[in-house]
Amino acid sequence: MLYRHNYLSPLSSFLLMGVGSLLTSAVLLTYLGLRLSSSETAPSLLDIWRRHWRYGRWAIGANVMMWVPLNVFYPLLSSLSGLAAAGELKALMNFASPMYQTSAALSPLMLPHAARVLEKRSHRGASSVLWQQTLLSVSYSVPYWVVLLLFQRPIFRMIYSGRYTEVVYLMPIIALACVFGSAFFGPANVLRVMESPRLVFAAVSISSCVAVAIGIPITWAWGVRGAAWSMALSEVLAFVVAVVLLRRKARKLSEAALSVTA
Repeated sequence: MLYRHNYLSPLSSFLLMGVGSLLTSAVLLTYLGLRLSSSETAPSLLDIWRRHWRYGRWAIGANVMMWVPLNVFYPLLSSLSGLAAAGELKALMNFASPMYQTSAALSPLMLPHAARVLEKRSHRGASSVLWQQTLLSVSYSVPYWVVLLLFQRPIFRMIYSGRYTEVVYLMPIIALACVFGSAFFGPANVLRVMESPRLVFAAVSISSCVAVAIGIPITWAWGVRGAAWSMALSEVLAFVVAVVLLRRKARKLSEAALSVTA
């Protein structure tokens, strides 16, 4: 209808999605309201808003910081090495984008499994669900990159019509970054289920700051290669820090449980 009446635009598209989501939420709330019994112990609306804000502010911050290492090097390369270098980096990252988008889409679908395991086994199930979530996160990324790396040159020639072949050798570095970027959703999901989004924010903040601090001088020195290594460093570091923070969280919960039983 918008197209036929010449109202189709980026703004109207976003408004249409928003209205659709609002109507869907109204239908679901009505459905639940008719079937859920009221309870005196239910939290008030104000308490619900406070809980959402406590959780959501860290989740928003984490998403913002996750944007940094994957996008900050484009303007940096443009200023240091010219627009052509930024174009070469974008040509490489175009192959990683489908996997990052897949991880972002599948991550919410993996949360219920993690929540169910932790509900049954409490903190004792943190280690097993961590590796389950991590393996699930890389199960689609690794085969994708194996195929790409095996046929990287013909794929480059087919997609870019023979251009950007001078940066094909950097594909394994982008693959490393993308695989660890997918793996990061494993510990991140477990931390979210444990209601610790601030630790997810801490992990991506540490990795982003370190990667940018190191990435600026090596991008200045090595150009596209330095930017690619900086991205890989950020993703590896984010995964490692998230795992360390998760294990510390699980250990604290275990010690608290032991002290209560004692």
